[in-house]
Formats: sequence, structure tokens, C-alpha cells
Amino acid sequence: MVALEDVFEVGPTHHLIGHLPGGQAIGAFELFPVEGSSDAIGNHRSLWAAESTAQKTLRLLPTHRAFVNERNDAQRKMWRTRSELHYARNMRWTSQALLAATTKNKTMGGRAGRL
Repeated sequence: MVALEDVFEVGPTHHLIGHLPGGQAIGAFELFPVEGSSDAIGNHRSLWAAESTAQKTLRLLPTHRAFVNERNDAQRKMWRTRSELHYARNMRWTSQALLAATTKNKTMGGRAGRL
């Protein structure tokens, strides 16, 4: 058994990526829930939230889109950390059915981690 960091490059945590509207203004982006599967496709998407009743397959759609007003260095840095492989940092059986999942396109992580 080895630590994840020994096998994968572990991406940034949610506090570096962003925050939800009305929350403490931390991170590079303000994140808004996607509204349907067509809204989940595109740039600046994030697999931010876990929903055990809906996320039951190994390939998931992003759950949030990042608002980009003016690009800055923090946003560029988070954008470079996108990945197709994500894992649950703090697994909770009440909100998560999957320990790890993939996305079709590269997305930023969120409260789930990015590998």
C-alpha cells in the first residue's frame, strides 16, 4: 500500500479552485451549478459536488461552471491542473457513491480531488 501522492500528481484542493456564490470569496473562481447536461459541456467546468443518488457511474458530467470575469494568474494556474480523473478526498457515504470517477473532458476538481 502506498500514498496517492506516490502514484499520482494530486491536484489543488477546493479552497484554491474557488467558492460558491454567497460563500466566502476564496480561490480563483466563483462556481455556479450547471443547468442540465448541455451546460456541463464547455470550458471552465468543475466536478465540484457529490450527489450519491445521481452519480452512480464511473464517468460523470461536471457539476459546476466557473465564472471568468478577467483572467488572472490564479485562474491560469487552476486551469492547468484540469484532469479527467477525480477522487473523493473526504469520503462520506451519505453524499458520495463513488471513491473515484472520470470525466469525458478535463475539468477542475472541487470538493472532490483531482488526480
